[in-house]
Amino acid sequence: MNKETPDMLSVATAPLGLVVRVRRALQVRGSEELAQWTKLFEQFNYSPREFYLLVEKNLETRKIPGSGTEPLALRQGGILSPERLYLAIRRERLVFVLCAAPFGSGFFVSSRLLDYRSGANLFDVLFVITVLLGIGFGAFVKWGFVPGVFTMGFFITLFWSLFRQAAEVGSEWLDEKMVTMPVVGRVYETLFCPDTYYRRDTAEMFRQAVTSAVMQAIDEMTTEKGIHGLTQEERKPVLRNLYRK
Repeated sequence: MNKETPDMLSVATAPLGLVVRVRRALQVRGSEELAQWTKLFEQFNYSPREFYLLVEKNLETRKIPGSGTEPLALRQGGILSPERLYLAIRRERLVFVLCAAPFGSGFFVSSRLLDYRSGANLFDVLFVITVLLGIGFGAFVKWGFVPGVFTMGFFITLFWSLFRQAAEVGSEWLDEKMVTMPVVGRVYETLFCPDTYYRRDTAEMFRQAVTSAVMQAIDEMTTEKGIHGLTQEERKPVLRNLYRK
C-alpha cells in the first residue's frame, strides 16, 4: 500500500511551497493550549496535503480578517528526530495547529487552539525605562542637556508611534515584528494589546470560524471516500479557558 507520509518531510520539501521558520515552532511549543479536538478514522487513507488544501479553501470563503495560514514543521522528539508537518492558522496571538497524518491503517486529524500572548512584568517595564534613560544620559554626556532631552524624547516618540501603528488593523506584519522583540514585545502587548471585550468576541468568532472550516473539510473528505461523517458529539472540541488572566 502506497501511503503518503508528508508528516516526515523536512522544511526544504514542505508542501504548499512555503518556508517554515524555527521561531514559529518555538512560539507554538511555548503556548497555552485553549482547545483540542482529535479523531482517528479507522481503515481510511487520505492525503494530508489535500486535507490542508481543503481547509485553506474553506477558510478563504470565510474571509476571516487578519488571519493567515502557513505550514509548520515540528520535531517529534529531540533535535535530530524526524519532523511532522502541521498547518498553522493564525490571528493575532491565537493559532490553530492542525495535524493530518496516516496512523497505522487509519488517518488521524487533530486540531489545537493555542495562545502565545505574554504580558509584561515589573522587570520588563523597568528595563525599558532604564534603556531610555541610558540613551538620554549618554546623549547628555556627549552633547549636553538639551540634546539629551531631545534624543530621549525622540526614541520615546518613535517607539510609541511604532506601537500604535502595530496595534492598528491592517498592520499585522508590524505587530508580528513587535511581539518578537525581547522585553519590548511584552511591554507592547500589555500597553497596546490589552484583553478587551472586543478581543474576546473576535477570538471566539475566530475559533468558531476555523472550527467550522475544519469540520467542512472533514465532511468533504469523508463524502469523497463514501464513509460516514462525524456525529454531532464527535464534532465537539475540548475547551479550556479562552480568556487568559
